[in-house]
Amino acid sequence: MLTLLLAMACAADPTTPVDAAAAPIPAAPVAPPPAAPINPTAATAAPPTASAPAGWPAPSTWVAPQAAVLRAEAPGCEASAALSLGADLLVGDNELDDALVLLSGGPSGAARALPLPLVEGAPWKIRDIEALTRLPTGVAVVGSGGLRSAESSDPCGVVPDRARIGVLDGLPDAPRWSARTALPTAAGERPRAALSSPDACRRWLLPGADAPGRAQADALCAALATAERAAAAGDRSACAQAWNVEAALTDAEGRLWIGLRAPAIPGGAALLRVAEASWAGPSAVGALQIDGVATLAGPAGMGLRGLDSEGGLLVALFGPEADAKGQAHALAAAPLAALQPGATVSLSYIGAAPPSAEGVLLSANEVLMLVDGDEPDKPKKDPRCSAPSTWLKLPRPALPAG
Repeated sequence: MLTLLLAMACAADPTTPVDAAAAPIPAAPVAPPPAAPINPTAATAAPPTASAPAGWPAPSTWVAPQAAVLRAEAPGCEASAALSLGADLLVGDNELDDALVLLSGGPSGAARALPLPLVEGAPWKIRDIEALTRLPTGVAVVGSGGLRSAESSDPCGVVPDRARIGVLDGLPDAPRWSARTALPTAAGERPRAALSSPDACRRWLLPGADAPGRAQADALCAALATAERAAAAGDRSACAQAWNVEAALTDAEGRLWIGLRAPAIPGGAALLRVAEASWAGPSAVGALQIDGVATLAGPAGMGLRGLDSEGGLLVALFGPEADAKGQAHALAAAPLAALQPGATVSLSYIGAAPPSAEGVLLSANEVLMLVDGDEPDKPKKDPRCSAPSTWLKLPRPALPAG
Protein backbone atom coordinates (compact mmCIF):
# COMPACT_ATOMS: atom_id res chain seq x y z
CA MET A 1 0.00 0.00 0.00
CA LEU A 2 2.86 2.38 0.80
CA THR A 3 4.24 1.76 -2.70
CA LEU A 4 0.84 2.69 -4.15
CA LEU A 5 0.76 5.86 -2.09
CA LEU A 6 4.26 6.85 -3.21
CA ALA A 7 3.30 6.27 -6.82
CA MET A 8 0.24 8.45 -6.43
CA ALA A 9 2.39 11.17 -4.89
CA CYS A 10 4.47 11.33 -8.06
CA ALA A 11 1.38 11.51 -10.23
CA ALA A 12 -0.33 14.51 -8.67
CA ASP A 13 0.43 17.95 -7.27
CA PRO A 14 -1.20 18.02 -3.82
CA THR A 15 -1.42 21.81 -3.83
CA THR A 16 -3.56 21.95 -6.99
CA PRO A 17 -7.22 22.70 -6.25
CA VAL A 18 -9.77 20.21 -7.49
CA ASP A 19 -12.55 21.17 -9.90
CA ALA A 20 -12.98 24.90 -9.36
CA ALA A 21 -16.50 24.79 -10.76
CA ALA A 22 -17.70 22.64 -7.87
CA ALA A 23 -19.15 24.39 -4.84
CA PRO A 24 -16.59 24.60 -2.00
CA ILE A 25 -17.38 23.24 1.42
CA PRO A 26 -18.33 25.91 3.96
CA ALA A 27 -15.02 25.68 5.80
CA ALA A 28 -11.79 27.61 5.81
CA PRO A 29 -8.94 26.24 3.65
CA VAL A 30 -6.78 23.77 5.52
CA ALA A 31 -3.23 24.73 6.35
CA PRO A 32 -0.49 22.74 4.61
CA PRO A 33 1.24 19.93 6.50
CA PRO A 34 4.63 20.55 8.11
CA ALA A 35 7.61 20.28 5.82
CA ALA A 36 9.54 17.96 8.11
CA PRO A 37 8.99 14.25 7.45
CA ILE A 38 7.19 12.19 10.06
CA ASN A 39 9.94 9.58 9.97
CA PRO A 40 12.58 8.51 7.43
CA THR A 41 10.02 6.51 5.42
CA ALA A 42 7.45 9.31 5.32
CA ALA A 43 6.17 10.58 1.99
CA THR A 44 3.55 12.96 0.67
CA ALA A 45 0.73 11.11 -1.03
CA ALA A 46 -2.05 12.44 -3.24
CA PRO A 47 -5.54 10.99 -2.87
CA PRO A 48 -6.55 8.17 -5.22
CA THR A 49 -9.09 10.54 -6.75
CA ALA A 50 -9.85 14.22 -6.33
CA SER A 51 -13.50 13.74 -7.29
CA ALA A 52 -16.12 14.10 -4.59
CA PRO A 53 -18.80 11.39 -4.32
CA ALA A 54 -22.01 12.08 -6.17
CA GLY A 55 -24.07 14.71 -4.41
CA TRP A 56 -21.18 16.11 -2.38
CA PRO A 57 -19.37 19.35 -3.21
CA ALA A 58 -15.64 19.00 -3.83
CA PRO A 59 -13.30 20.59 -1.30
CA SER A 60 -11.86 23.94 -2.28
CA THR A 61 -8.36 22.62 -1.65
CA TRP A 62 -7.11 19.11 -0.95
CA VAL A 63 -4.03 18.92 1.25
CA ALA A 64 -2.35 15.61 0.54
CA PRO A 65 -1.68 13.51 3.63
CA GLN A 66 1.71 12.33 4.74
CA ALA A 67 2.11 8.56 4.62
CA ALA A 68 4.29 6.00 6.38
CA VAL A 69 4.40 2.35 7.38
CA LEU A 70 2.54 1.66 10.62
CA ARG A 71 3.50 -1.99 11.14
CA ALA A 72 5.72 -4.12 8.89
CA GLU A 73 5.43 -7.16 11.14
CA ALA A 74 2.87 -8.67 13.49
CA PRO A 75 1.13 -7.62 15.63
CA GLY A 76 -0.73 -4.84 13.86
CA CYS A 77 -0.55 -5.94 10.20
CA GLU A 78 -4.31 -5.53 9.85
CA ALA A 79 -4.77 -2.36 11.88
CA SER A 80 -8.43 -1.42 11.96
CA ALA A 81 -8.85 1.05 14.85
CA ALA A 82 -6.72 3.44 16.87
CA LEU A 83 -6.95 5.54 20.02
CA SER A 84 -4.46 7.89 21.69
CA LEU A 85 -3.39 6.69 25.12
CA GLY A 86 -1.27 9.51 26.48
CA ALA A 87 1.75 9.74 24.19
CA ASP A 88 1.16 6.18 22.96
CA LEU A 89 -1.16 4.79 20.30
CA LEU A 90 -3.55 1.94 21.07
CA VAL A 91 -4.39 -0.12 17.97
CA GLY A 92 -6.97 -2.80 17.27
CA ASP A 93 -6.02 -5.49 14.73
CA ASN A 94 -9.04 -7.24 13.20
CA GLU A 95 -7.13 -10.55 13.03
CA LEU A 96 -6.12 -10.38 16.69
CA ASP A 97 -8.96 -11.39 19.01
CA ASP A 98 -7.22 -11.70 22.37
CA ALA A 99 -5.08 -8.56 22.53
CA LEU A 100 -4.69 -4.94 21.51
CA VAL A 101 -1.43 -3.41 20.29
CA LEU A 102 0.32 -0.53 22.08
CA LEU A 103 2.72 1.57 20.01
CA SER A 104 5.11 3.42 22.30
CA GLY A 105 5.32 7.13 21.56
CA GLY A 106 2.89 7.08 18.62
CA PRO A 107 2.37 5.41 15.25
CA SER A 108 6.07 4.82 14.49
CA GLY A 109 6.88 3.43 17.94
CA ALA A 110 7.83 -0.02 19.15
CA ALA A 111 4.90 -2.40 19.53
CA ARG A 112 3.82 -4.64 22.36
CA ALA A 113 0.69 -6.71 22.73
CA LEU A 114 -1.77 -5.92 25.53
CA PRO A 115 -3.69 -9.15 26.22
CA LEU A 116 -7.42 -8.75 26.77
CA PRO A 117 -8.24 -9.60 30.41
CA LEU A 118 -9.67 -12.91 31.52
CA VAL A 119 -13.10 -13.27 33.10
CA GLU A 120 -13.19 -15.76 35.96
CA GLY A 121 -10.03 -17.34 34.60
CA ALA A 122 -11.27 -17.73 31.03
CA PRO A 123 -10.59 -15.54 27.98
CA TRP A 124 -13.35 -13.25 26.74
CA LYS A 125 -12.30 -12.65 23.17
CA ILE A 126 -13.64 -10.06 20.77
CA ARG A 127 -13.16 -11.26 17.23
CA ASP A 128 -12.84 -8.83 14.33
CA ILE A 129 -12.13 -5.73 16.41
CA GLU A 130 -13.15 -2.75 14.27
CA ALA A 131 -13.42 0.27 16.58
CA LEU A 132 -12.00 1.80 19.74
CA THR A 133 -13.43 4.85 21.48
CA ARG A 134 -13.02 6.45 24.89
CA LEU A 135 -16.05 6.46 27.20
CA PRO A 136 -16.24 8.06 30.66
CA THR A 137 -15.82 4.57 32.14
CA GLY A 138 -12.95 3.34 29.94
CA VAL A 139 -12.11 2.35 26.38
CA ALA A 140 -14.82 0.61 24.37
CA VAL A 141 -13.53 -2.27 22.22
CA VAL A 142 -16.05 -2.98 19.46
CA GLY A 143 -16.35 -6.17 17.42
CA SER A 144 -18.02 -6.13 14.02
CA GLY A 145 -20.77 -8.69 14.55
CA GLY A 146 -20.46 -9.39 10.82
CA LEU A 147 -21.06 -12.70 9.11
CA ARG A 148 -18.22 -14.76 7.68
CA SER A 149 -17.22 -13.80 4.16
CA ALA A 150 -18.60 -15.44 1.05
CA GLU A 151 -15.14 -16.90 0.37
CA SER A 152 -14.77 -18.61 3.76
CA SER A 153 -15.24 -22.31 4.44
CA ASP A 154 -18.51 -21.39 6.20
CA PRO A 155 -20.04 -18.75 3.90
CA CYS A 156 -22.18 -16.22 5.79
CA GLY A 157 -21.59 -18.13 9.01
CA VAL A 158 -22.52 -16.56 12.35
CA VAL A 159 -19.59 -15.84 14.72
CA PRO A 160 -20.97 -14.92 18.18
CA ASP A 161 -17.58 -13.69 19.46
CA ARG A 162 -17.63 -10.96 16.82
CA ALA A 163 -20.87 -9.47 18.16
CA ARG A 164 -19.30 -8.21 21.40
CA ILE A 165 -18.46 -4.84 22.92
CA GLY A 166 -16.39 -4.50 26.07
CA VAL A 167 -15.21 -1.51 28.10
CA LEU A 168 -11.64 -1.66 29.43
CA ASP A 169 -10.33 0.43 32.28
CA GLY A 170 -6.89 0.30 33.86
CA LEU A 171 -5.09 0.66 30.52
CA PRO A 172 -2.31 0.11 29.75
CA ASP A 173 -0.79 -1.54 32.82
CA ALA A 174 -3.73 -3.31 34.51
CA PRO A 175 -6.58 -3.68 31.99
CA ARG A 176 -9.84 -5.14 33.23
CA TRP A 177 -13.37 -5.34 31.85
CA SER A 178 -15.64 -2.82 33.57
CA ALA A 179 -18.71 -3.46 31.40
CA ARG A 180 -19.70 -5.83 28.59
CA THR A 181 -22.54 -6.27 26.12
CA ALA A 182 -23.26 -8.40 23.06
CA LEU A 183 -25.73 -8.69 20.20
CA PRO A 184 -28.13 -11.52 21.13
CA THR A 185 -26.97 -14.29 18.82
CA ALA A 186 -25.77 -17.88 18.91
CA ALA A 187 -23.51 -20.09 16.83
CA GLY A 188 -25.41 -21.66 13.95
CA GLU A 189 -28.34 -19.29 14.37
CA ARG A 190 -29.34 -18.46 10.79
CA PRO A 191 -30.87 -15.96 10.47
CA ARG A 192 -30.14 -14.14 13.72
CA ALA A 193 -33.42 -13.78 15.59
CA ALA A 194 -33.21 -10.07 16.42
CA LEU A 195 -32.50 -9.20 12.79
CA SER A 196 -34.52 -11.81 10.92
CA SER A 197 -37.72 -9.86 10.29
CA PRO A 198 -38.59 -6.16 10.16
CA ASP A 199 -40.97 -6.53 13.11
CA ALA A 200 -38.50 -8.41 15.30
CA CYS A 201 -35.78 -5.95 14.41
CA ARG A 202 -37.91 -2.89 15.19
CA ARG A 203 -38.93 -4.32 18.57
CA TRP A 204 -35.26 -4.88 19.40
CA LEU A 205 -33.82 -1.74 17.84
CA LEU A 206 -36.23 0.91 19.13
CA PRO A 207 -38.79 -0.42 21.61
CA GLY A 208 -40.65 2.89 21.87
CA ALA A 209 -43.25 3.36 19.14
CA ASP A 210 -42.56 7.11 18.93
CA ALA A 211 -38.81 7.00 19.65
CA PRO A 212 -36.65 9.46 17.67
CA GLY A 213 -35.22 7.73 14.63
CA ARG A 214 -38.21 5.53 13.92
CA ALA A 215 -38.07 6.24 10.17
CA GLN A 216 -34.37 5.35 10.04
CA ALA A 217 -35.01 2.23 12.12
CA ASP A 218 -37.74 1.09 9.73
CA ALA A 219 -35.43 1.47 6.72
CA LEU A 220 -32.55 -0.23 8.51
CA CYS A 221 -34.67 -3.15 9.72
CA ALA A 222 -36.07 -3.77 6.24
CA ALA A 223 -32.54 -3.92 4.83
CA LEU A 224 -31.24 -6.09 7.67
CA ALA A 225 -34.07 -8.61 7.43
CA THR A 226 -33.65 -8.92 3.66
CA ALA A 227 -29.90 -9.51 3.96
CA GLU A 228 -30.14 -11.90 6.92
CA ARG A 229 -32.76 -14.09 5.26
CA ALA A 230 -30.89 -14.14 1.96
CA ALA A 231 -27.61 -15.05 3.68
CA ALA A 232 -29.33 -17.82 5.67
CA ALA A 233 -30.78 -19.18 2.40
CA GLY A 234 -27.31 -19.47 0.88
CA ASP A 235 -27.06 -16.25 -1.13
CA ARG A 236 -23.37 -15.47 -0.77
CA SER A 237 -23.80 -11.97 -2.16
CA ALA A 238 -25.74 -11.12 1.00
CA CYS A 239 -22.90 -11.92 3.42
CA ALA A 240 -21.50 -8.39 3.16
CA GLN A 241 -24.93 -6.72 3.33
CA ALA A 242 -25.92 -8.03 6.78
CA TRP A 243 -25.23 -6.38 10.15
CA ASN A 244 -21.60 -5.21 10.25
CA VAL A 245 -20.24 -2.62 12.69
CA GLU A 246 -16.95 -0.96 11.72
CA ALA A 247 -17.01 2.39 13.51
CA ALA A 248 -17.81 3.97 16.87
CA LEU A 249 -17.63 7.32 18.60
CA THR A 250 -18.51 8.96 21.89
CA ASP A 251 -20.88 11.93 21.78
CA ALA A 252 -20.76 15.10 23.88
CA GLU A 253 -22.79 13.39 26.61
CA GLY A 254 -20.40 10.45 26.84
CA ARG A 255 -22.76 8.04 25.06
CA LEU A 256 -21.52 5.34 22.72
CA TRP A 257 -22.69 5.32 19.09
CA ILE A 258 -21.82 2.45 16.73
CA GLY A 259 -21.64 2.96 12.97
CA LEU A 260 -22.69 0.34 10.43
CA ARG A 261 -20.62 -0.56 7.40
CA ALA A 262 -23.62 -2.59 6.32
CA PRO A 263 -26.32 -2.38 5.47
CA ALA A 264 -26.27 1.07 3.91
CA ILE A 265 -29.70 2.70 4.04
CA PRO A 266 -31.42 5.25 1.81
CA GLY A 267 -29.78 8.60 2.41
CA GLY A 268 -26.54 7.36 3.90
CA ALA A 269 -25.13 5.25 6.72
CA ALA A 270 -26.76 4.29 10.03
CA LEU A 271 -25.47 5.33 13.45
CA LEU A 272 -26.97 3.60 16.50
CA ARG A 273 -26.81 4.85 20.09
CA VAL A 274 -26.17 2.09 22.61
CA ALA A 275 -28.67 2.17 25.47
CA GLU A 276 -27.28 2.41 28.99
CA ALA A 277 -29.32 -0.69 29.87
CA SER A 278 -27.07 -2.71 27.54
CA TRP A 279 -24.17 -2.81 29.96
CA ALA A 280 -23.52 -5.49 32.54
CA GLY A 281 -20.34 -6.44 34.24
CA PRO A 282 -17.72 -7.02 35.01
CA SER A 283 -18.84 -10.61 35.66
CA ALA A 284 -21.90 -10.60 33.34
CA VAL A 285 -22.66 -9.76 29.71
CA GLY A 286 -25.66 -7.56 28.94
CA ALA A 287 -27.86 -7.78 25.87
CA LEU A 288 -27.12 -5.02 23.37
CA GLN A 289 -29.98 -2.52 23.14
CA ILE A 290 -30.35 0.59 20.99
CA ASP A 291 -32.22 3.74 22.02
CA GLY A 292 -31.49 6.09 19.13
CA VAL A 293 -30.88 5.90 15.38
CA ALA A 294 -29.42 8.63 13.16
CA THR A 295 -28.23 8.85 9.55
CA LEU A 296 -24.97 10.27 8.25
CA ALA A 297 -25.82 11.59 4.79
CA GLY A 298 -22.96 9.96 2.91
CA PRO A 299 -22.48 8.66 -0.63
CA ALA A 300 -25.01 6.12 -1.90
CA GLY A 301 -24.13 2.50 -1.24
CA MET A 302 -21.36 3.31 1.23
CA GLY A 303 -21.27 2.51 4.92
CA LEU A 304 -18.97 3.59 7.73
CA ARG A 305 -15.39 2.36 8.06
CA GLY A 306 -14.31 4.75 10.82
CA LEU A 307 -15.57 7.49 13.15
CA ASP A 308 -14.13 9.82 15.73
CA SER A 309 -14.99 13.05 17.52
CA GLU A 310 -12.98 15.72 19.31
CA GLY A 311 -13.51 19.36 20.16
CA GLY A 312 -17.03 19.54 18.73
CA LEU A 313 -16.05 17.95 15.39
CA LEU A 314 -17.14 14.58 14.00
CA VAL A 315 -15.14 12.87 11.25
CA ALA A 316 -16.46 9.89 9.28
CA LEU A 317 -14.69 7.50 6.92
CA PHE A 318 -16.94 5.90 4.29
CA GLY A 319 -16.36 2.82 2.17
CA PRO A 320 -18.40 0.29 0.18
CA GLU A 321 -20.39 -2.43 1.96
CA ALA A 322 -18.37 -5.13 0.18
CA ASP A 323 -14.68 -4.66 -0.51
CA ALA A 324 -14.21 -3.30 -4.02
CA LYS A 325 -10.69 -3.41 -5.39
CA GLY A 326 -9.37 0.05 -6.14
CA GLN A 327 -12.50 1.93 -5.01
CA ALA A 328 -11.54 5.04 -3.06
CA HIS A 329 -13.05 5.65 0.33
CA ALA A 330 -14.26 9.09 1.43
CA LEU A 331 -13.49 11.24 4.47
CA ALA A 332 -16.05 13.79 5.69
CA ALA A 333 -16.83 15.97 8.71
CA ALA A 334 -19.77 17.49 10.57
CA PRO A 335 -20.45 19.33 13.84
CA LEU A 336 -20.77 16.74 16.61
CA ALA A 337 -23.79 18.60 18.00
CA ALA A 338 -25.73 17.63 14.86
CA LEU A 339 -25.66 13.97 15.93
CA GLN A 340 -28.96 13.35 17.70
CA PRO A 341 -31.47 10.48 17.65
CA GLY A 342 -33.65 10.86 14.57
CA ALA A 343 -31.29 13.29 12.84
CA THR A 344 -29.99 13.13 9.29
CA VAL A 345 -26.56 14.72 9.59
CA SER A 346 -25.23 16.68 6.62
CA LEU A 347 -21.52 16.28 5.98
CA SER A 348 -18.72 18.32 4.43
CA TYR A 349 -16.40 16.35 2.18
CA ILE A 350 -12.72 16.49 3.21
CA GLY A 351 -11.24 14.28 0.49
CA ALA A 352 -10.75 10.79 -0.87
CA ALA A 353 -9.08 8.09 1.20
CA PRO A 354 -7.25 5.03 -0.12
CA PRO A 355 -8.99 1.69 -0.63
CA SER A 356 -8.65 -0.38 2.57
CA ALA A 357 -8.67 2.72 4.81
CA GLU A 358 -10.03 1.16 7.98
CA GLY A 359 -10.07 3.65 10.82
CA VAL A 360 -9.75 7.32 11.70
CA LEU A 361 -8.41 9.16 14.74
CA LEU A 362 -9.03 12.87 15.30
CA SER A 363 -6.84 15.07 17.49
CA ALA A 364 -6.63 18.80 18.14
CA ASN A 365 -4.34 19.34 15.13
CA GLU A 366 -4.64 16.42 12.73
CA VAL A 367 -6.51 13.42 11.37
CA LEU A 368 -4.84 10.01 11.40
CA MET A 369 -6.16 7.34 9.03
CA LEU A 370 -5.22 3.65 9.19
CA VAL A 371 -4.85 1.60 6.03
CA ASP A 372 -5.20 -2.16 6.35
CA GLY A 373 -2.37 -4.53 5.46
CA ASP A 374 -2.24 -8.34 5.44
CA GLU A 375 -1.22 -10.73 8.19
CA PRO A 376 1.90 -12.92 7.80
CA ASP A 377 1.59 -16.08 5.72
CA LYS A 378 3.40 -18.11 8.40
CA PRO A 379 3.34 -15.98 11.56
CA LYS A 380 5.08 -18.55 13.77
CA LYS A 381 8.07 -18.71 11.42
CA ASP A 382 8.11 -15.19 10.00
CA PRO A 383 6.27 -12.27 11.66
CA ARG A 384 6.64 -9.97 8.65
CA CYS A 385 3.31 -8.74 7.29
CA SER A 386 2.38 -10.01 3.84
CA ALA A 387 1.56 -6.34 3.26
CA PRO A 388 2.33 -3.68 5.88
CA SER A 389 -0.36 -1.58 7.47
CA THR A 390 0.17 2.13 6.84
CA TRP A 391 -0.95 5.40 8.33
CA LEU A 392 -1.80 8.74 6.81
CA LYS A 393 -1.78 12.12 8.51
CA LEU A 394 -3.47 15.25 7.29
CA PRO A 395 -4.32 18.52 9.04
CA ARG A 396 -7.51 18.70 11.03
CA PRO A 397 -10.29 20.30 8.98
CA ALA A 398 -12.08 23.41 10.12
CA LEU A 399 -15.41 22.90 11.86
CA PRO A 400 -18.09 23.00 9.13
CA ALA A 401 -20.46 25.92 9.30
CA GLY A 402 -23.90 25.17 10.67
